[in-house]
Amino acid sequence: MDTVSIFLERVKRYIFTAIDVKTRFAFAHAYKTNSSANGQDFLNNFTCAAPFTISHIQTDNCSEFLKCFNQSCQDNDLVHFFNYPRHPQSNGHLERFNRTMQEQFADWHTGSLDDPAVFNKHLTEYLIWHNTAKPHRGIGKAPPLRYYLKNFTLHQSNMLWTRLDAYKTLPLKGVFAILSEVLFRTPFEAWRFNMSVAVPARAPLLADVVWPRAWGQTRTARLVKDIALMVGFAGFVALTAQIALKLPWTTVPITMQTFGVLVSGGALGAWRGAGSMLIYMAMGMIGIPVFAPNLSMSGGWGGHFIGPWQGTASLPWDISSGGYIVGFILAAFVAGYFAQKAWDRKPWGLVSMLAGNILVYVPGLLWLGFLIGSGWVHPVAHKPLADLIAGSSTLDKTMKGGLYPFLVGDFMKIYLASLLLPAAWVLVEKVRGKQNSNKA
Repeated sequence: MDTVSIFLERVKRYIFTAIDVKTRFAFAHAYKTNSSANGQDFLNNFTCAAPFTISHIQTDNCSEFLKCFNQSCQDNDLVHFFNYPRHPQSNGHLERFNRTMQEQFADWHTGSLDDPAVFNKHLTEYLIWHNTAKPHRGIGKAPPLRYYLKNFTLHQSNMLWTRLDAYKTLPLKGVFAILSEVLFRTPFEAWRFNMSVAVPARAPLLADVVWPRAWGQTRTARLVKDIALMVGFAGFVALTAQIALKLPWTTVPITMQTFGVLVSGGALGAWRGAGSMLIYMAMGMIGIPVFAPNLSMSGGWGGHFIGPWQGTASLPWDISSGGYIVGFILAAFVAGYFAQKAWDRKPWGLVSMLAGNILVYVPGLLWLGFLIGSGWVHPVAHKPLADLIAGSSTLDKTMKGGLYPFLVGDFMKIYLASLLLPAAWVLVEKVRGKQNSNKA
């Protein structure tokens, strides 16, 4: 057992934590003080919540694990021993859990720390996910309770499936005991079990924080919400496409689409981000003018800033920039994948944005090079594409027409996107903190 201290501007809270080394079953609870009486209360709660019998307890050398706590150990015939002083390696499993719990949960629920009861309600939901759904590498990538049932019990449960909502009012022992009995057997049964109150196996996403899950309790409502978000961000990318600059030596315009794509993926997550870009591409394919405008092909400079709307619609394989539109899907997926690991609010989020941007270029350059080499005629200029792009060979024309002119601008857009998402998170957390303060 250990204690995690969290300092905020106005308050200081203590999260007592515990983990079973063999099964990785973890438990945590927040308190206003780190007294030994609270340590005793935490021990009693952990004893009730654990699906196994506790016989030995290893703790830190802090005062919260003395007096009342130690007396409770003696009353319950528990062997209590301490870590070596200044030797966190002797408690490595718990130190790892403390860090994971802080990164995946505590750092994103600081607004509710004013009221430990509210914080602990959300913390319990996180622990349910941690112990029943999260794969742990040290136990064969199985969740702790599944690993416990497989290796430390002698019977097969035949308990009927039911809803988790029914157990919200039960004591902790009831929650974890029931969960250990009705642990998921197939992914399909996980839907039937209705884990709508549990924390998903990923970091919170910006779109889900701004538009909370509580607004869509049914599966249909959540589907409508996801579709609305994807269509909305597809419209956002269409808007960024109307900020365009035409260069004399290429038919591919410089637009703000890359910025819009990366922000969409970071806000929505992997699959919804990719789905949003699929919707964007489909809108252009069915005739909705959402692609970048067709600027003059006279060979000079050109530009457009949103209004009046001059968007175009086409099949991706009928335009020289069609490969980049396909790349938007890959870029949004990658940006969303790393956002689900909380990279969208950390300094190294720039790396995920860069990876997504590279994936825009891969199909974009391949398609542009194919059109140049095949003698494709531009539908607006009515000339072969190879004649519209400067260069000595197909590869040279492809690089000069589809890569070199965009590098500086793309780095600026990547940097802007990597700043916008963390700033949005800071704003959201401040708003949520004020709302929780007003409720308190």
